[in-house]
Amino acid sequence: MEESRRGFLKGAAAVAAGAALGGCASRIPSAAGRLAAPKFMWAYLAHFGVKMWEGRLHYTDLKVDDSMWKSLTERAAKVGVNAFVIDLGEGMVFPSHPELAVSGSWEPERMKDEISRLKKMGMMAVPKLNFSSSHDQWLGKWRPYLSTPEYFQVCSEIIRDVAEVFDETPLFHLGYDEETYFIQNVNKFEYKRLRSGNLWWHDFLWFVAEVEKYGVRPWIWSDMCWEHKDEFLARMPRTVLQSNWYYGKELDVAKIREKHRAEVETYTTLEKARYDQMPCGSTYSCQENFGRTIDLCRNIIKDDRLKGFFMAPWYYRTQEDKRGKIMESLDVMEAEIKRAKEWA
Repeated sequence: MEESRRGFLKGAAAVAAGAALGGCASRIPSAAGRLAAPKFMWAYLAHFGVKMWEGRLHYTDLKVDDSMWKSLTERAAKVGVNAFVIDLGEGMVFPSHPELAVSGSWEPERMKDEISRLKKMGMMAVPKLNFSSSHDQWLGKWRPYLSTPEYFQVCSEIIRDVAEVFDETPLFHLGYDEETYFIQNVNKFEYKRLRSGNLWWHDFLWFVAEVEKYGVRPWIWSDMCWEHKDEFLARMPRTVLQSNWYYGKELDVAKIREKHRAEVETYTTLEKARYDQMPCGSTYSCQENFGRTIDLCRNIIKDDRLKGFFMAPWYYRTQEDKRGKIMESLDVMEAEIKRAKEWA
């Protein structure tokens, strides 16, 4: 049985690799044509697609207002954001799989124009697609094919589409957070799908290799380390940029409830293991978290491995009714970027 399973996994990877390499080889972006990431990144997570959560499966139109998007990007540039992470989901039409688009999804050429506009404003656009089985609702009809040859082929084709549109970007955020029964149960998933152990690692490492062949560095959420520290440290490649996260007000481990301590301790765990980090804070739960995350991690992570800080506001829709919350998160970033001038 074990040999059969291994054979299936190898076959799945071969199918996907063949699909990605077949045809139009000259259009595949390489590391040589990509920009260098800013030496120190102030990154902002902007929600473009929203079908990464079970309750949004029914959405049939893009939840982005053009005016709100323009305000968000202009304000981000003004406060000093230099890495603008676009959580794509269903927000862009994938030429290989147009069936995943919704009404209003941006065509690739429009996204290329936007990437160019952001670059002129001093911001590197970074694509994000979440391949966690808890956040891949944007994959539509392909979700039930998790870990099958069909799944790998579809994901390979989508990643290629994104790599071609973001053809100068040196980073690709793969998500990969919260793939747990708890998350799927508390969010009332009607169809629960989980990978664990060797299967989780097989799929994850396939995604790492898939983006790396386009000369792009993979970037992920680090929460798999919370409950699987030893396995994570033994199997996670050092090439993968890590974003651990914790959004509470209190970051003193001695004062945090025991069940949440690993979430904060992981910053130290990753530093001891010499991983590059982009610690993530948020204004979702409180205003103080982002600044306190910065203070904590600057004392833990050595300068050569601290690649910057990441703001994830988690207000989902980039629409007018979220303007206040979105701008509030940028106000917090502005204050912290100004404060950072004191570091020198």
